[in-house]
Amino acid sequence: MLKHKLYAFINIVGLAIGIAFFTLLALLISNELSYDDFHSKKDRIYRAIEIVEQKGIGEKSASVPFPLGPTILERHPDFVENYVRLFNFQRINHSLETDKKKYTESNFYFADASFFEVFDFPLKSGVLSEVFSEPNSVVISSKKAIEYFGSQDPIGQFISYEGKFDLEVTGVFEPKKYQSHIDFDFIATMVSVRLDDEISYRKLLNDWIWNPAWTYFVIKEEQSPEDLEFFFVDLVKEKFFKNMKDYTSIYLQPLNEIHLHSDLDYELSPNGDIKYVFIFSAIALLILIIATINFTNLSTARSSTRAKEIGVRKAIGASQGELIVQFLVEFLLISFLAIVIGMTIVEICLPYLSELTLTGFDFTLFGLWKPLAITVSAGLMVGLLSSVYPSYYLSKFRPTQALNGSSTKGVRSKMFRSILVVVQFVITVFLLVSTIVASKQWDFMTSTSLGFGQESVIVLPIANTDISTNYVSFKNSLLKSPSIESVTGMEEIIGLNHQTHRYTIESDSIFFPSVYVRDGFIETMGIKLVAGSDFKTEEIYKGVIVNESMVRFMGWESPESAIGKTVGTLQDGRKKIVGVMRDFNFESLHNEVNPFVITIVRNRIFRMYFTKYMGIKVKRGESEKALADIQKLWNEYLPERGFEYYFMNKLINEQYKAERKLGKVSGYFSVVAILLACLGIFGLSSFTIDQRKREIAIRKSLGSSDEEIVLLLTKEFTVLVGISIGIGWLISYFIMQSWLNSFPFHTEMDIFIFLFTGAIALGITLLTISYHTVRAAKREPVEALT
Repeated sequence: MLKHKLYAFINIVGLAIGIAFFTLLALLISNELSYDDFHSKKDRIYRAIEIVEQKGIGEKSASVPFPLGPTILERHPDFVENYVRLFNFQRINHSLETDKKKYTESNFYFADASFFEVFDFPLKSGVLSEVFSEPNSVVISSKKAIEYFGSQDPIGQFISYEGKFDLEVTGVFEPKKYQSHIDFDFIATMVSVRLDDEISYRKLLNDWIWNPAWTYFVIKEEQSPEDLEFFFVDLVKEKFFKNMKDYTSIYLQPLNEIHLHSDLDYELSPNGDIKYVFIFSAIALLILIIATINFTNLSTARSSTRAKEIGVRKAIGASQGELIVQFLVEFLLISFLAIVIGMTIVEICLPYLSELTLTGFDFTLFGLWKPLAITVSAGLMVGLLSSVYPSYYLSKFRPTQALNGSSTKGVRSKMFRSILVVVQFVITVFLLVSTIVASKQWDFMTSTSLGFGQESVIVLPIANTDISTNYVSFKNSLLKSPSIESVTGMEEIIGLNHQTHRYTIESDSIFFPSVYVRDGFIETMGIKLVAGSDFKTEEIYKGVIVNESMVRFMGWESPESAIGKTVGTLQDGRKKIVGVMRDFNFESLHNEVNPFVITIVRNRIFRMYFTKYMGIKVKRGESEKALADIQKLWNEYLPERGFEYYFMNKLINEQYKAERKLGKVSGYFSVVAILLACLGIFGLSSFTIDQRKREIAIRKSLGSSDEEIVLLLTKEFTVLVGISIGIGWLISYFIMQSWLNSFPFHTEMDIFIFLFTGAIALGITLLTISYHTVRAAKREPVEALT
């Protein structure tokens, strides 16, 4: 009786763990699939994207020129119902201030007044039709409302933007119970941009070269996006720069495809990847399969001991159908107990699930209905699937055979349970291998040298600040610090972002990936030159530096042969190639290394405008001293703005959150798989040894030693797990190698991974069954025979 209770307990706990962690993964997958699903016009909202490409080089931009939205609506009102643009000056941070405190915010955007007509972001306070009725209005998130104004009513309060103009809070967004690819805390009226600089704003309205606006169209119900894209062709030919129009295309991207299917330059926020949804779905299914196998194995083992009961019931008239219903009801009762325990596990783990998302979404906001629905569905499904075999098979026993025990041979057949054990451990081995490989790939991407010295560089965002206008003075002051080695300025942070600029080389005019920089860039970033030299002081504006990929792309014989060749630039006319850089990853390791150009613009206004960041190389081990000196100078130059800085390597590593998330998910659920495997094999080994207790007693009576008995009992499970390890290795190798090959730069799968996972699988098996085998081997023969 005690043994039967043990089997039942293991059955319930194993099933509860399986459905609980299946539920957690299902919630994670549901979260990824739910992005922008709450908008009423979601099926008609499309984002305009711009592709500039020639000979495989250029950019694929999630943003487009500023005038595109209003121009299309004006010209094609029969196709377009509405549009909205988002704009943030392409700044990484924005300086905000109340009468009490200064803040630095990254999720700040200006938007057209149609923002709330296109999207359905819910408001907690404020009147939807009035929040953007004034030009200097801003709607803020609930989180920021509390942070900025505490218990005060935020409506009517003022926030200073960059110390240049005030924005009045006219609305507060509801706490985020949805997912969107637009990650924001502040949405201000677009017309407020003109308060920053009236002249620049008017130029922006007619600028078809710069593409800083994320633009969304609502297509009318009777129209198709393909028809509207047809009009983009003529618009590009009419409005775009003459050297761009032949290589530029504008397309429409469905709103519901952005999060999981878009990997463009200048995305609003880090997107997900549909391949990770498939991977998480596979892991969830594998966990459920393991739980089903455990339940089936132990249910079969327990049920086979009830053959005599079945024989008696059949002898007194019970039909096969009545027996099937009886067993199904019993198994479903076990399932309901497992569901209750599983739901408890889900509730405990739910607050920690946010660690596995890129956005840190609070899953407790789902409430109870969604986790409960998934848990109940999974529990009932596993319960039904797992009970079909033992219910049907036992119900077929003939009374005479069941009563004399001969019919139990079919139920006790090792073949069926052996296959299930093999499948279970194949899955466990696969999850172990995938965890190690994913973690190793993440370590590779975050520790591999990108080819420049990002580890010791501090980045300051200085766009549109007094530092950008007094760059030389600020730089010279910084260099007086003994902890600072060199300083430079740059348009974008290499390794993270870049721009594309048009260069004419020989007969080709192509938009190449590039950044505008200030002097000292090569030294500060630790970039190696393979030919030529750095920008020379006396000719600093007369040259450009290219990389080795550019040399290969242009078909030049060697880096040395590239020196002295002339390059046409948009800003400064003809320049010479003065140096060739060794290839380095100016983009993330998700991308191949392409041709790349760095240059210093001659025009002072352009130079100031393109200096968005300063890179400061500090001496090893002196970061704290350097930061103190930098902050002191920052406060002198920008007393009205909070100190902002980033460690460059940390910024770059933020790009690999998806790989880190995969490693975490695989790791957590590998532990679950191992735990389920242990529970299953613990219960199964207990049952198997109990069935062989008389055989063990006879063998001991005939002189077998304890060691021989232990070896006999462990041999069966060891062989099964060994077969599982071999199959698991093969499957893991092909699947994970295919995944690694999707990265241009990746780690390698070495033999240690397979040996380590095999040792774990075999070790947990021997450790799990050791209790029963040793106990059975040491038992006196008379105990089993009486």
